Amino acid sequence: GPLKPILKPFLRYLYFTSKMSLSSQSESDDDIPLSKLHRPEISDSKGKKNKSTVEPDSVGSTTSSSVKIKIAKNGNKRNGGSTQVTKRSSKKRVKVESMDDDDDDDYKPKKKVKKSKPSSSSSKKKKVPVKKEKVAKSAPVKNRELKKLDKAELLSHAMQSFLWWDAPEPPKGSQWVTMEHAGVSFTEPYVPHGVKMKYNGQEVDLSSVEEEAATFFAGMDPDGMHLGNSKTRPIFIKNFFGDFKKVLDKKHGIKSFEKCDFEAIRRHLEEQKIIKKAITDEQRKMNKAERNETMFKFGYAIVDGHLEKVGNYNMEPPGTFRGRGEHPKMGKLKQRVIPEQVFINLSECSRIPPCSVPGHAWGALRHDPQVQWLAQWKENINNQPKYMQLAAQSSFKGKSDRSKYNKAALLCENIDKIRASYKKKLKAKSVEKRQLATAMWVIDRLALRVGGEKDTEEEADTVGCCSLRVEHLHF
Repeated sequence: GPLKPILKPFLRYLYFTSKMSLSSQSESDDDIPLSKLHRPEISDSKGKKNKSTVEPDSVGSTTSSSVKIKIAKNGNKRNGGSTQVTKRSSKKRVKVESMDDDDDDDYKPKKKVKKSKPSSSSSKKKKVPVKKEKVAKSAPVKNRELKKLDKAELLSHAMQSFLWWDAPEPPKGSQWVTMEHAGVSFTEPYVPHGVKMKYNGQEVDLSSVEEEAATFFAGMDPDGMHLGNSKTRPIFIKNFFGDFKKVLDKKHGIKSFEKCDFEAIRRHLEEQKIIKKAITDEQRKMNKAERNETMFKFGYAIVDGHLEKVGNYNMEPPGTFRGRGEHPKMGKLKQRVIPEQVFINLSECSRIPPCSVPGHAWGALRHDPQVQWLAQWKENINNQPKYMQLAAQSSFKGKSDRSKYNKAALLCENIDKIRASYKKKLKAKSVEKRQLATAMWVIDRLALRVGGEKDTEEEADTVGCCSLRVEHLHF
């Protein structure tokens, strides 16, 4: 209370003093360009001028033009002796304020802030600059060329484009409507080599047909599955020598096989094998070109307007019959098939293929769409017909397989009923029903073929479910 009249003027004095100090300080501020800042010339107490320059900072750069610097001292005591340094420039400006004499003379400019351009829409995000990394230069990539297909590959693609399951079916009972092909390719005629066989230590002059038969036997491996087996060797030699004597001229007087020596011919054949393996690449290319020429001529047929591949277009060459297993006719001579023995099957409107053997003609022409074969002939060993047919990937084979698989699908739906039926019949009173049930069990569980009876003197003794004998079973 009693101090209020004394303190009131003093507080008012402090208020006005601080207010005037702030106003004078704000009026003395000015812009100074930081990039070209130099220390001013300041006179010391003795009246001498000290010149000092300030190194340009990392942001700006120095210039050769002179810069005017003004030094203004404010003599107002309330201002605290502040000094103002100004540098004029048309470019960037930074505010710098000198502190009291007791403070440091270093300037602390404000950081530069880049003015961003106003975006057209606030929804767009600012693009952040990304440093491009240096990528090592790789070798130039060559344009890959498409693989050039040869003629055989082009024909294969053409055949694969035919969808036989979508094609219209031929008339009922017929396998095709139109069929055209080039016939059969026959083997080259035999060329005599002139190497002689020996009989009882003496060389024998053989004709071309006799030499060919002797060469067939000499080409057999003495340690192979036929001559090297003690069971099959006697059968093979007996059958061969029986046919060989039919070919030989009686003047040779060859009556015993044990006195025949085919070793010279066998050595000649081994030498020819070595020579064939040592042929040059050019000769291999020539041989391949010859085989391809034969394939392009005889290896394809046109059936119902689309291309099909032929399976066995090369006629079987002559030689010694080998058969399967212990065949009773192994060793007999297979004769060379001539065109007169071959029947050709094609459509009536098709072109008749010319015979490839000069001076010969086809045995007969047939136009039977109910069969699938293209050519037919009979071989002399079993006197059975043989056929030239389409390849395994043909539409005929595909239709046959589809029919088998459809039947197997029907069997799958009834297999449980069939198994229950034959298991029940295994205990039937009738012997015939028990035999039938046993045969069904063997086929189902052991996966044996049905089999059938055959003449073991004419064919190999192979058995199935219906031709099993006691010696075939072991318990």
